[in-house]
Amino acid sequence: MYLLDDRYIARFPRTASIARDIDADESIHRFVNSLSLPFSTPAVVARAEGGSHFPHRFLVYTYVQGISWERWVGPSPAELAGDLGLALTRIHSASVHEARKAGVPDPDQGDASRPRCFTHGDFGGGNIILHPETGRLAGVIDWGNSQIGDPATDFVWLALDRGWTFTRDVLRGYRLPTRGNFFEDVRTYAQALAKQCLADAIERGFDATLQEGWVRNAFSVDP
Repeated sequence: MYLLDDRYIARFPRTASIARDIDADESIHRFVNSLSLPFSTPAVVARAEGGSHFPHRFLVYTYVQGISWERWVGPSPAELAGDLGLALTRIHSASVHEARKAGVPDPDQGDASRPRCFTHGDFGGGNIILHPETGRLAGVIDWGNSQIGDPATDFVWLALDRGWTFTRDVLRGYRLPTRGNFFEDVRTYAQALAKQCLADAIERGFDATLQEGWVRNAFSVDP
């Protein structure tokens, strides 16, 4: 990825197999931008075919101004949980029919007792962009993992990164029905993902400090 003039992001796929997903990525981003969400999202402004300087197709997006939540220094404002609850409400309210038409994948998984919805798929600190002065929600980026699925999955990274108290605060701002064992399913997903990430870090010989924190959050006692 390259930042161009503080206004655009050029994203170059590393391999031919990744480049084959360019059409789907463009279609999904165009769908997201059609939703009139109350925060900024990357918009595709150009695409290019491979040539003599670079062999694969690539896209250029608008740059979402702000600072990623994982780089935010200091306490988050009290309003942020409500911002995120409203954001997920709007994301999950998108038309599933239109999402499928845009090429959003629809794997068969999740709690069958809840209606499936359009999900971001990676709703965490690195993809949540804050206003650099207020710390309020400014944008959401990286929609490449979006799918039609269980809405509970979009709360998992909030739990791993920030714990259960914050996750419950976000749920208070969430305006859609939470049918079935919603919160317990978030916990189950979070614990499974935390264990998987920790095992992967250990197997690769990485510093697992971050992943250990996710495990502690996932398995902590819910106040």
